[in-house]
Amino acid sequence: MKLVSVCIPTYEMHGLGDKYLKHSFDILTTQTFKDFDVVISDHSKTDVIKNLCEEYKDILDIHYFRNAENIGNSSANINNAIKNAKGKLIKILFQDDFLYNAKSLEVIVNNFDLKRDNWLITACEHSEDGITFYRPFYPKYNKAIYLGNNTISSPSVLTIINENPLLFDEKLIWLMDCDYYKRCYDKYGEPKILNTINVVNRIGDYQVSNTITNKSLKDNEYNYILKKYNKKMSKNLILKKVTLVAVSSIKIDETIMALEQSMSGIDYHEVILISHKKPEYLNKEIKFKQCQPLNSIDDYNRFMIYDLAKYIDTEFSLVVQHDGYVLRPHRWNNIFLNYDYIGATWPKNMFFNNGVNIRVGNGGFSLRSKKLLNAFNELKLPFSDNNTGYFHEDGIICNYYRKELEKYEIKFAPVEIASMFSRELDCDDSIPEHFGFHKNKKVIPKLILVKSILNKLQHLGINFIKNTIKKTINIKEKKWVKKLIPNNAPIILEIGSANGDDTLEFIKTFRDTNLTLYGFEPEPKNIKILKKRINDKSYKLFEGVVSDVDGKLIFNLSRTDNPNDLSLSGSIMKPKNHLKIWDWIYFDQTIEVDSITLDSFCIKNNVKIIDFIWCDAQGAEEKIIIGGENTFKNKVKYFYVEYSNDEQYENQPKLEKILNLLPSFEIVENFGTDILLKNKNL
Repeated sequence: MKLVSVCIPTYEMHGLGDKYLKHSFDILTTQTFKDFDVVISDHSKTDVIKNLCEEYKDILDIHYFRNAENIGNSSANINNAIKNAKGKLIKILFQDDFLYNAKSLEVIVNNFDLKRDNWLITACEHSEDGITFYRPFYPKYNKAIYLGNNTISSPSVLTIINENPLLFDEKLIWLMDCDYYKRCYDKYGEPKILNTINVVNRIGDYQVSNTITNKSLKDNEYNYILKKYNKKMSKNLILKKVTLVAVSSIKIDETIMALEQSMSGIDYHEVILISHKKPEYLNKEIKFKQCQPLNSIDDYNRFMIYDLAKYIDTEFSLVVQHDGYVLRPHRWNNIFLNYDYIGATWPKNMFFNNGVNIRVGNGGFSLRSKKLLNAFNELKLPFSDNNTGYFHEDGIICNYYRKELEKYEIKFAPVEIASMFSRELDCDDSIPEHFGFHKNKKVIPKLILVKSILNKLQHLGINFIKNTIKKTINIKEKKWVKKLIPNNAPIILEIGSANGDDTLEFIKTFRDTNLTLYGFEPEPKNIKILKKRINDKSYKLFEGVVSDVDGKLIFNLSRTDNPNDLSLSGSIMKPKNHLKIWDWIYFDQTIEVDSITLDSFCIKNNVKIIDFIWCDAQGAEEKIIIGGENTFKNKVKYFYVEYSNDEQYENQPKLEKILNLLPSFEIVENFGTDILLKNKNL
């Protein structure tokens, strides 16, 4: 049995079939990787393809199958090739496409982990003549791919594991590849993506995509797809190899909230809370498993090292704590599954007592393989502080027994991967948008921070809220804004949309309502990102600032030394103490931007009521309030605003001044640098 079966569906292709197949065969004969065979499923009515296979049978290991079933159905033809493939891996290659160079199969095989990977996609080029290439394409998966938004390319970029492989839907022609990618995602999770070019897609008038001109056929397939996924469709990230788990005997409410936040947008194999006593409140999607009371930090460390493995059935566990959880599901990368341990980075100047500088290690938010969980018991490694006086489990794993674990072939993630995964301490290697975090609250997107705090109020009970704002708030909904705004057609203003993280959260939260979300953003770099990321009819973007002026204003752009960093500190106010507090952020450029007052905006857009204002205006809060005096008094129900008492920007109002400017508002909750206010009159 060969390691790889290259599966090629064939037909006459308007007289070009044998020509294109010969070109592909010639490249296959040059491959540096030799452990492969070629499976041909032929829909031809003549023997031209069969004769060509005979010509190459002494050079290539070819298995030819004449396929007289469903002639003309490309899905049926490739399915027949897949059914006859014997290799451990199936490399799909359409007849007119071909491998990029002699090392293409070698590169694919070297990057396909037979133990962990199920489907792999690669980058590709395009060609019309088979000689000159153009338009390199780098694939990615998107959750709307089944509707025809093909961001992967043709099936020729695809390699799959040959273990009960999925077959193409034979009711589809136009959407056969997009549907297949969705089903692979539903079954296996995200593909492994190889951003090296290994395939060339040939472009021509003969292609199915160019010969299907029947609009009714496309419409029928589209409607079929909609019906097919109507009940099964999930917009969540699928991580069926991963168990989400938290272990704690203290701060149970906070730990449950960390699990719930980490569940948002992700479907795991299961979600587990391990504790000595089942809590009175527990999300029905969280499974409770009992352990002995963990009476000390050392009890917790010992449990994580020796006992956690007994509770985990999957290949991986994602460990969270009350102060560490998932922030951005979209930042998950399947490359994380190539390692047995990933935690946040530690600083370059952090040395252990043995003089070793370990850069990756934090355990508070970490991904661990089942192999690692079993390692300490299998290797019979004792519970040790390594003469440091500290029994921290992440130190035990990443430092004290690192040599023994690496000898056992435990793979620790490198710094660049750990930086993508999580953030605890601020390091030189830290990046702005990471998957999760531990302890470092300043990296939490504000919408998530407020949501977590209001969820905490829910656990404390409705009476707490009654005492805070003297009025019962509907807290049945999990999404925190919906607790405040039980409205089927809410109007929300987001002053400072930045890169769209919070914008997308609003849209997701209110997707079952007739939301109108007005966004305001002046920074050109952020506007470009917003337009690329957000394509929702509920969102209306004003490219400018809100202030006390209708007209033009000077805007101070912010930047760092890293051109890829987001611009999140720009303002119409000149920076002051901001320059000292965050001395790596510069304000050395200005631009002219459009400005509008809230009062003018509401008149212009016929806005009668505003349910919620989300304001991140970098020191311009006073100008916004002054320019919206009538709006705040008569139209705004809730106002969530950032503040600072350190005058980070010139003339930035302190909290006391903000409250004085808004006499009709009372405090719902003060979060330290942000405050939620409610209009007492509305």
